[in-house]
Amino acid sequence: MRLRQAIGEVLDFCYPGICAVCRGTCEAEVPLCEPCRIDLHAQEIAPACQRCGAPIADHNAPCPRCLGRGLYPFQKILRLGVFSDPLKHVIHQMKYQHRWPLAEFLADRLLDQERVKGLLSETDARDTRIVPVPLYFTRQIRRGYNQADLLARRLAWRCEIK
Repeated sequence: MRLRQAIGEVLDFCYPGICAVCRGTCEAEVPLCEPCRIDLHAQEIAPACQRCGAPIADHNAPCPRCLGRGLYPFQKILRLGVFSDPLKHVIHQMKYQHRWPLAEFLADRLLDQERVKGLLSETDARDTRIVPVPLYFTRQIRRGYNQADLLARRLAWRCEIK
């Protein structure tokens, strides 16, 4: 195991990781550089409606879109952030540039959010299912994988949901 670790450290030194957003250098095990991670974190902690997930002005402000009713038939929607950079770029890299390991990175970031942890603590793992949105079969053949399935599998594995 020490040999494998030493080889990995030499490779990381010779071939540093490339940020999935800005193409700058980053740590090999983390797909984003420090400035892009800071930007992503700012999106993650931005205020959002507790019912529909839409951006709002302040953390406890009423939502002008759903007026606190949420979106039928969902009781609660959680999100990682709004669909703008750097999150948008990471999603496009995952979907269209065959960087499928980014799905695991995004799933892990989602599970690190307090509101997601709170929702998971409210649910019973025996009755919980994580179901990916199906991808049209020609798109799945073209891409080689379903990105929603990768996200769902990582979430289920981390939450110990079968």
